[in-house]
Amino acid sequence: KVIDAWVVFAQEELEQGLSGVLWLGENEGMIFVLPKKPQTKFHMKGVTIPLSIAYLNWRGKILRIEDMDPKTPERVYEAPNDTRYALEVNQGWFERNGVKVGDRIRRKS
Repeated sequence: KVIDAWVVFAQEELEQGLSGVLWLGENEGMIFVLPKKPQTKFHMKGVTIPLSIAYLNWRGKILRIEDMDPKTPERVYEAPNDTRYALEVNQGWFERNGVKVGDRIRRKS
């Protein structure tokens, strides 16, 4: 499966994420390159579309997948401690495409 993803790593981009985005194509998303710190948290403040997020370790292995609901912008989603990247896509994309915890995501050459 191939996803066309925005890659963000600057602090301002990490904080904004998909806030203000009104629509994602079926195979589009955003990948967050996270700074090394003990705990990373995500939220849906300013996001209007339902998303699924996959937390990845430094090798691209999926540690956990969860759905995120724009109707609860105050909810905080905590990434597992070994998370180095996070991939947000339309809600249900991982399930529809048979992508699960333990699978590996890599950059297309």
